[in-house]
Amino acid sequence: MSEARKSGVKRVFIASTSFITAAQEGKIKKESAPIDITLIDSIYTTTKIACEALAHSNYKEYGAPHYTILRYGS
Repeated sequence: MSEARKSGVKRVFIASTSFITAAQEGKIKKESAPIDITLIDSIYTTTKIACEALAHSNYKEYGAPHYTILRYGS
């Protein structure tokens, strides 16, 4: 993300996973639902959550690049 910011990239796309919803409570999942780390059941899911969190933190701290997260299913 820092190289994208330094290079002037306006938006990045992140390939994530629908498995993240396993770390959210309730039957109906919303993008805004909090993630409960005690519900994470795999290293794969953990790394995808970390990538999403890094994109969010980078944007909040530096204001760029914007990001879009695509949560693909299997």
